[in-house]
Amino acid sequence: MGFKDRIFTSTSRGDDSGQTTAEYALLTGVIALIIAAVAAWATGTGKIGGLLDAVFDHLVDAAG
Repeated sequence: MGFKDRIFTSTSRGDDSGQTTAEYALLTGVIALIIAAVAAWATGTGKIGGLLDAVFDHLVDAAG
């Protein structure tokens, strides 16, 4: 086995069958925390209400 072959082959010695599932679960958890933090900030500042008001005002103006 050459040097290049040794570098580019897997160095894991255990079973990695659940690793991808664990990585997806961790990433999903991090994304959920980020979304929760943004939602808490936006709710506390009234940004969501202002955004919805602006969207509905625009829709009403465009409709009639």
